[in-house]
Amino acid sequence: MENNNMTLRQATNRVEIEGYLKRKELTMKTNSKGINAIYGNLVVLTAPGNEVEINVYCSEKTSSGEMSKAFPGMKTIYNEWVSMADLMNGENPMTSEEAMRNCTKLTTNGQLSRREYYGQTGEFVSRLCVTSNFFNHIDEVINPRASFRVEAYIRTVKEEDKAGEPTGPAKVEAWVPVYGGQVLPFDFVVPAELVNDFENLYSAGNTAMFNGDYINCLTRTASHTQGFGRAMETTTRTQELVIMGGEVPYEEGDAKAFSSEAIKKAEMVRMNETIPAMEARSKNASAPSAGLQKAASGFTF
Repeated sequence: MENNNMTLRQATNRVEIEGYLKRKELTMKTNSKGINAIYGNLVVLTAPGNEVEINVYCSEKTSSGEMSKAFPGMKTIYNEWVSMADLMNGENPMTSEEAMRNCTKLTTNGQLSRREYYGQTGEFVSRLCVTSNFFNHIDEVINPRASFRVEAYIRTVKEEDKAGEPTGPAKVEAWVPVYGGQVLPFDFVVPAELVNDFENLYSAGNTAMFNGDYINCLTRTASHTQGFGRAMETTTRTQELVIMGGEVPYEEGDAKAFSSEAIKKAEMVRMNETIPAMEARSKNASAPSAGLQKAASGFTF
């Protein structure tokens, strides 16, 4: 049972995406052993203004040296799939409406993840993303969507309030166990109309299965309070995991429940080992070579 050991199983973590290929930002490289790899991003339009960036990395061979089952399909995507951007910027540019009709339509089952690294100024960056290596081309009428189904361990539930009174959505901070017993942090949003039901059913320390929508959209607003001429325009991006439903939380002692002790241990490994290792790799990658170090200190070589 989960509560009798300190090893976290991998949580159910599924993101269903169906839509129009808006941009294809892929690169293929061959390493010194002659093994090809395709990596980059596919950006999928799932609703007006809502687009999901899917991170891709697919090697021709697995770590055990076997041929990858995903690579042939990824190679087809790289060579043949057509994005809206391709059609709008080609020799005979299409309008966005024409490009949407003629671009590749696709579906994929990916995973919620985080793109994490240390930036050039030394700050730790952790960004929500979706990963997948398996995609299907759709010829028939499509049902654009970006939805998730994920098991999560609730850390905190915080309502937006003013003067002690709830005013809107609630923020749910949660851990999601991933491969190798590691955990990743995710922030979810519960719409205002569902907050009471959510708080009556869940609390910190619960493990439950949630479903919802992946929102990533740009909103443009114009303001023209004083002055003259064209109004000022402001663009903001909203990226949210909006919980729309959930199952009854697992009971304490249930084999599917993530124990608080195991979560805490995985959290400490992340903070004390995983993230510091990223920082060390970043510093080593940006450090000058031995020759440059000598030159900078006044030595000749």
